[in-house]
Amino acid sequence: MNKVFCLFVFCLCLCFSLKAQNTIIVTESDFGKATIFADGVTTLDGQGYSYDKLDDLKTVIRYKTFLSFTDNPEEGLKDEMILQIGSRYSKYYSPLLHAADSALQSGGSQVVFRTKLFANANPVFINDCYYTNLTSGELTFVCRFATEDFEYTETPPSIDWRISQERKVICGYDCHKATGSFRGRSYEVWYTEDIPASVGPWKLRGLPGTILLASDSGGLCRFEAVSVTAIPGFIEKPEYPYIKVSRKEHRAMLNQFFKTPGRFRSMHMSRAPGIMITPPAKETPLRDVVILEKD
Repeated sequence: MNKVFCLFVFCLCLCFSLKAQNTIIVTESDFGKATIFADGVTTLDGQGYSYDKLDDLKTVIRYKTFLSFTDNPEEGLKDEMILQIGSRYSKYYSPLLHAADSALQSGGSQVVFRTKLFANANPVFINDCYYTNLTSGELTFVCRFATEDFEYTETPPSIDWRISQERKVICGYDCHKATGSFRGRSYEVWYTEDIPASVGPWKLRGLPGTILLASDSGGLCRFEAVSVTAIPGFIEKPEYPYIKVSRKEHRAMLNQFFKTPGRFRSMHMSRAPGIMITPPAKETPLRDVVILEKD
């Protein structure tokens, strides 16, 4: 009898606890049942996500990244991004997104990084991930809007780099200066031949070494390496149900997101099983950021 009574009290307390947490989303998917609470805690009862191992990891570079607002180039979004380099692939992405994906992969109770890790993140870099085939030059871009993952593949045009005799040291590496134009904007970069992979942050590449510092001529963006380390591991790509889009379609979605972020989120989240969200009747647009690719 005492055991039954204690079990009843425990269940009652658990119900009150869950109610106090204020469940806002319950969704079922191929990965299991996820419950998201208003205080940012998520429980995932399922297998989590699986990953494709693209390459063995050789070098990891961490960049401080800046992208300016359109209404004031002196202000903008700041974040830290990671460039993983292997023999055949490179991956440029946000470590916050990776942390969230790792939590989903492991399953069980975990903290939703939307409220903690994502507290100071921005809606551009945090959702973006770039995979480059170092042999063919083919680039695969993936991003996340709400609960949906999008993907496009392209082979960016080669950059006609002009290499100068100027040199300086970045993160302990001897670097050479180069300038070039990419999709409507001019860039100044510093690269090192001591890291022989022809890669760099974002979509910048094509030099006889790795780019450690890059900025456009108008000061609208900046990628600055702050650490270079050799870490054993793998370059991985999650096996999400990606929705195929074009580069222009992604840009259109990004523009719409900045105009009506709440309505945009509700539209995409409502497509997931078990989710019903009412879009806000009125909302304030986000501050627009510079679109680096003009064409």
